[in-house]
Amino acid sequence: MTDITVSEYLDRKNEAISEKDQLLTNHLVILGYNDSVADALKKFSGSKIIAAPVLMPNGHFRLLSMLDILSAIADINNDVILSMPVSQFTNVAGLMDLKVIHKTKMLTEAIEMLGTVHRVLVMNDDGLPFDIITQMDIIDWVAKHQEYISHKLAAVPLGHLMVTSPVCVKLSDNVFDAFKVCLKMKYHGIGVVDEQGNIASNLSVSLLKFLTPDNFYHLLRMSVQGFLQATQGSLLKLPKTCAYNDTFSTGIKTLHNNHIHRLFITNQDKPVGVFSTSDAVSLLAKEVADQRK
Repeated sequence: MTDITVSEYLDRKNEAISEKDQLLTNHLVILGYNDSVADALKKFSGSKIIAAPVLMPNGHFRLLSMLDILSAIADINNDVILSMPVSQFTNVAGLMDLKVIHKTKMLTEAIEMLGTVHRVLVMNDDGLPFDIITQMDIIDWVAKHQEYISHKLAAVPLGHLMVTSPVCVKLSDNVFDAFKVCLKMKYHGIGVVDEQGNIASNLSVSLLKFLTPDNFYHLLRMSVQGFLQATQGSLLKLPKTCAYNDTFSTGIKTLHNNHIHRLFITNQDKPVGVFSTSDAVSLLAKEVADQRK
């Protein structure tokens, strides 16, 4: 494997992005510790993101996500949540400092870190946040650079790697309760089935980017189907599926080609397993760690 630095990786990544897309994606949103949770919601929806680093008074960074905000609704008065400073909220929610990596470190080090977290903050020579690398970034890179996958892992069937008996909710379930399931299971998305148990859609936490202080409670009172239609359009999007015998390499390419975070393995339209970006990067991180030994 030919390793590169984090800085070189980001340069190559940006070269492949159009100038228009760079304007949309290369702006790193940082929340100030005095920003309120309502301010965070506005910045999330304005930049179409679901999480951002919070600069704490001690100079450290913590990651605040929409799921963190949802998790507190059951325990704290809603109005208090929206008006609370994000630095105080991160303390109440018990959030830990965000993992960081210097831009001169090697990409494989970032992959190891992303085996257990969804995002890593990249710092520049001045000790300031420079960019963020996500698990999806690693999927996109590895899909184009298959040498990062050993021949043994590349050939393993997804059926041997999938999480069996995937957690699913029904179209008729309340969407707030459905996201609570994500929180409980520590998932970033779950399957959606119809009344016959057939896979009908995918409820991803990425859709929380459509929540604003104005529509926050309205959207969360909807059914799963209503929420999906309000955020994605009137026609439900069928999730991407793979066969039991499709390989790890095929799974990586399918995640990359469709820019999605999970694949459902089905049997006669019934979901029997799920394979996610977290599963994939965790396996890649283990390979990197093993190669260091």
